[in-house]
Amino acid sequence: MLSAGAVKPKAVLVPTGFAAETLVRGEADLAVHQISEILPVKGVKLVGPLPRELQKVTVYSAAVGRSAGSPDLARQFISYLGQPPARERFAAHGMDYKD
Repeated sequence: MLSAGAVKPKAVLVPTGFAAETLVRGEADLAVHQISEILPVKGVKLVGPLPRELQKVTVYSAAVGRSAGSPDLARQFISYLGQPPARERFAAHGMDYKD
């Protein structure tokens, strides 16, 4: 197993933007990032997710504010986001919806 000391000199930290762009520019051989941030980068291939025990799941939530101008419309939109067509779109862009 590699140690952090062996990996650190080879690591390229990307503070903003798409980490996978370092692959296209030849600055790195491997990018580790959210799948939804790898898929849009032309010229790279997603080889798969990290093993489950290394995953950090991002949970998104939605709410309607008290002073929302159109609260019913906002609720309808939030409801739509949980329906199969929207869930399929999220999944196609690397954001798998899990109950």
